Amino acid sequence: MGLSTAKESTPNQQDELMSAVASDDVSSTVQSETSGALFECEAGGYYWPGT
Repeated sequence: MGLSTAKESTPNQQDELMSAVASDDVSSTVQSETSGALFECEAGGYYWPGT
């Protein structure tokens, strides 16, 4: 998967994960269209953070 594909799929994956948590247990969510950071994983590769 390329970086642009990963960035496109991340918001959908976050929505799917959040749907597994009761809405009363979620204080807030923020999904950014841009990120100034790309973090390196221990085993190689990178991840694009979201909150």
